Amino acid sequence: GYDPRVYKLGLEIARDYLTYGFSAEGSSTEAVGYTQFGFVWGMPFMVAATRRGETLLQHARHRATLDWYLHTLEPSGGAWQSHGDGGDRGPEYHTMHMWRWFFPDDPRVKVLWAEWLRSVGGKPHSGRFHVIEPLIFADDYEVPAGPATRPASLKLPTTWHDEERGSFYARSGWGEDDAMMRFECRIDSHGPSHEHADRGTFTFSALGRTWAREFFRSIESRHHNVVLVDGKGQGFW
Repeated sequence: GYDPRVYKLGLEIARDYLTYGFSAEGSSTEAVGYTQFGFVWGMPFMVAATRRGETLLQHARHRATLDWYLHTLEPSGGAWQSHGDGGDRGPEYHTMHMWRWFFPDDPRVKVLWAEWLRSVGGKPHSGRFHVIEPLIFADDYEVPAGPATRPASLKLPTTWHDEERGSFYARSGWGEDDAMMRFECRIDSHGPSHEHADRGTFTFSALGRTWAREFFRSIESRHHNVVLVDGKGQGFW
């Protein structure tokens, strides 16, 4: 049966997660890909709460995640680079369908939707997801994806810096052959988790290829692209 106390507690947990699990710039304490694993169940709850008059989807830090998704996007499109477990994965089915359904006129959403469609081969209801997600967004089968929109149309800055997390992205432009460098020196970690120390790590993409990528959770520097300082790697927390 339905217990209103459980729903009320769920709202408190969801608000706290959005407030303390994300920076003001919109980046999570995890990678883009790993954050999606939590949203598998978090997103349906936030949708249910929105339909009951709550404002979780309007949370400022949640809305800022769109900027995080855009700046972690590979120049060649349809792929993402952020640091941590699942770091080479982007926003997933449930996240993109939520944004597309509730914020169809946001230009950032239109671009991300087009890029996500590229990542799934143009089939918005393919891939890995739970049955509850297509049931929630059943009407979205009839919503057209719209013309493919490239990030250059947003005229975003070519650098993005999250002081709270310690991430920096810089690119030569928003074209498919432009270069993108990501550098990270985490300052928000308080204990061991999937992101480990993450200090001095980087990724690099250019000319339509990813030359130095990130995809592994291990703490050893030998598993990452790392700038050594005095011959030493990332260290621990």
